[in-house]
Amino acid sequence: QAAAPSPEIQPRAAWCPAPFTCPKGANPTRTTPTHLIVHHTASVNSATDFPALLRSFWELHVKGNGWDDIGYNFLIDPAGTAWEGRGDGILGAHFSGVNTGTTGIALIGTYTDLAPAKPALDTLASLLTWQARQYNLDPNAQTLHAASGLELNVISGHRDAGISPRATSRTECND
Repeated sequence: QAAAPSPEIQPRAAWCPAPFTCPKGANPTRTTPTHLIVHHTASVNSATDFPALLRSFWELHVKGNGWDDIGYNFLIDPAGTAWEGRGDGILGAHFSGVNTGTTGIALIGTYTDLAPAKPALDTLASLLTWQARQYNLDPNAQTLHAASGLELNVISGHRDAGISPRATSRTECND
């Protein structure tokens, strides 16, 4: 299987430049993704300053939730710009406590009653293709996700963790 090129991803410094400080976790844990988890951030859909919004997510996740970094590996704004979160192959905090073996990709906004914009969906497809090829995953398969103990689609939504008795939390994505 040919390697897919990495899509353009804005680095962390693009959303947290000096004088802001949003450091990465000091000792990130690596994980090899077996499942790609799609989220939405359950935030406003009218934002235009995405670096500021990403910094607010970091503040909530680190200072509010006590995590060591922003929860997602990657985030995508409605215009289709991909942003680095924790980054590739780093254990996230996005799948209800059963994060091992996952990459978390969040669409910025709330999409319970509104469809994401086409540019965001195009970038999501590009990121999912890149991750699937990089980790030799069949995006149409269903396999065991060891951390949750569930047979899940390789590309799953955050709500899929909520059916695991090992899951530790629920969010708007779960509903």
